[in-house]
Amino acid sequence: MAATPSPRTVPDRSGRGPRTRRPLLTLMASLTLVVLALLASACGDSSGDGGSAESDGGPIEVSFVDGQISGGTLRQVDLGSEVNITVTADVDDEVHVHGYDLFEPVVDGTPAEFTFTADIPGDFEVELEDSGRLLFSLRVS
Repeated sequence: MAATPSPRTVPDRSGRGPRTRRPLLTLMASLTLVVLALLASACGDSSGDGGSAESDGGPIEVSFVDGQISGGTLRQVDLGSEVNITVTADVDDEVHVHGYDLFEPVVDGTPAEFTFTADIPGDFEVELEDSGRLLFSLRVS
């Protein structure tokens, strides 16, 4: 007499015997994917300001003094607009605007200054290149 499958197993039509359903495992995997997707969308910028962008019509001024960044938020500019960035620091380094591949030296007492047209849409890091410190993210849209 054939055994009746339990509610947790179903007959496998391939002839290899019963297989176990894993509805709880499937649910947990689905929830994990949803949580990871939500975390990824919440981590779209590394400015630490919860993702709110400060819209800029004027110059962007950022300073790096005693290891602290001032003005280092997510900054937003319009596509096609002229961008003016001034970075002051108490260290000698190089400021790099990623995506636009712009580099300017910053020396204690002498700021790095950039003026360029924001003609590439997207989010771009502006960092102290040698130390790898993120100064701010530039959003062009």
